[in-house]
Amino acid sequence: MTNSPTKKTAPATAQAPASTSVPAIDSNTLAAAFDAFTQMQAQRQSQNPTPAPMATTTRTFPAIPTFRPDLAKANYASTWFAKLESLFRLQTFTDGEKCALAVSALDESAFEDVARALLPEKLQSLADFAKLEKTMVDLYDRTESVFAKRYAAFNLEWKGPEYESPAAYAARVREQVGAMDWKTFNEAAGETMCMLLGMKHPALESFRMQVLNLLTKDPATSMNTCVAAMNAALQTNRDQRLIVNPNVNFVQKKVSTKVSTLVKKGGERPNQNLACPSCGGRHNRKDCKFKDAECRFCHIQGHIESVCRKKAGSKNTTSNESSANHRSKPQPRTKVNSVYIQNVYQSMDSLAAKRHMVDITINNVTFTAQLDDGADVTILSEADYRAIGSPSLSGPGLSAKTANGQKLKIRGSFTALVTLKGKEAHVHLHVAEVPFSLLGINFFQAFRINIVMDGDVLCNMVADESLVPAKIIDDLKKEYKSVFEPGLGCCTKRKIILQLKKDVTPTYVRARRPSLHAAELIKAKFKRLSKEDVVQKVGTSPWAAPCSLKKRRDYFGA
Repeated sequence: MTNSPTKKTAPATAQAPASTSVPAIDSNTLAAAFDAFTQMQAQRQSQNPTPAPMATTTRTFPAIPTFRPDLAKANYASTWFAKLESLFRLQTFTDGEKCALAVSALDESAFEDVARALLPEKLQSLADFAKLEKTMVDLYDRTESVFAKRYAAFNLEWKGPEYESPAAYAARVREQVGAMDWKTFNEAAGETMCMLLGMKHPALESFRMQVLNLLTKDPATSMNTCVAAMNAALQTNRDQRLIVNPNVNFVQKKVSTKVSTLVKKGGERPNQNLACPSCGGRHNRKDCKFKDAECRFCHIQGHIESVCRKKAGSKNTTSNESSANHRSKPQPRTKVNSVYIQNVYQSMDSLAAKRHMVDITINNVTFTAQLDDGADVTILSEADYRAIGSPSLSGPGLSAKTANGQKLKIRGSFTALVTLKGKEAHVHLHVAEVPFSLLGINFFQAFRINIVMDGDVLCNMVADESLVPAKIIDDLKKEYKSVFEPGLGCCTKRKIILQLKKDVTPTYVRARRPSLHAAELIKAKFKRLSKEDVVQKVGTSPWAAPCSLKKRRDYFGA
């Protein structure tokens, strides 16, 4: 009998789980609850409103003109900031934004200059636009005295309608006259102006500086005050020369002992035994007929050539004579009332005649300078530098020497717009202590001035545009159209035939292999000559010679 697991079975009748009953919701109650919830949400939103999304706007910045310092203009920085003010009116900018826009327009050199001037503040984080403007104006603008403005107004020049319209010239006149300060331009100012305009010689530099200093301090300074200051300076200059270079000139006449003995013993007078300095004879000079004669050797009045001491001193006499009767001439001795020329100076008129002087204009001021093709740089004298308004100078950075090897003191340099005979060019100028301005090689290159040698005559040739009207040139091109056609052209006046000598052995030289660059040039050359019917391509020829390629100096190719 086996035991089997018992299997439990569920009862036949199982009870169903108890179900929870949901009470029914009234529709009116539900609507009232929804209305209450809506009112509560509206009240909460009114107390804490949700921020609206911010609108994104795109700002456009104006184009700022580039700042490139021009030392030839006195108010370049002020004019540039005036342009910025007109641009900044288009939008509202903060000072920081204005500084950022202005700094972004500076070139490299100007950025470095302004950054150094603003130290210890940093330029890239500057937020004071007024300070930036003041710093740049102090750096790049220069103050002009009232005299400089009046001088510029009195030296205005109109070159004609080809260069400037009458309206533009009138505007320039109005600007210069407005800067003259007419309220203080009275009789005293006119007198000092005329006084300064008359001091044009370079030697009067100290007086010009003294008068200008007085007028800078007080433009109403009278001419009498200027004269008193000039007299005081002149007296001081005379007194200081006494201390620096004391000279005592004296002549001591020595009487020979032998001569005095002869006079005491009743002998002949000394002048009877001495040779006459005018002719060499034994008589007194006041009785000589050659006392007013002019020497043919030294051209000095008072003696003749046979007794000229300069001629005797210039001769290299090497005599081999040993005769007892031969006596050498006595060495010339300095006597009282004798004049010797140690140095010879040419007059200024003769020197100026050999120079090539031209008139140039800088900052509306015209002055005369010398063309010097031997000078490496253009040098401006201090007088001319002050006359043009004393522009700002950069560091010397240059070591210069004169023709005699002496060191030339260079104060500095600047670049200015120079006008020569109606043409304008920017020239780099150096300021130094020279009596007059010299226009060097860089001036020649700027104006394309060529030096032409014609035998012994040196002339300056300034390349200029043709003065022939364009209409005449066009008429000539139409009348002689065949002459001006492109191409080489052919000679039609004469027929030329080349004949070789009889029984001549042909010469055939093998060609050399040129470089790749030269080969291309040769091909282009022969292609052009073949197109112009100058050469003709052949298959074979008993005559052959290699060609050489050489660049020509003209503008018509190789």
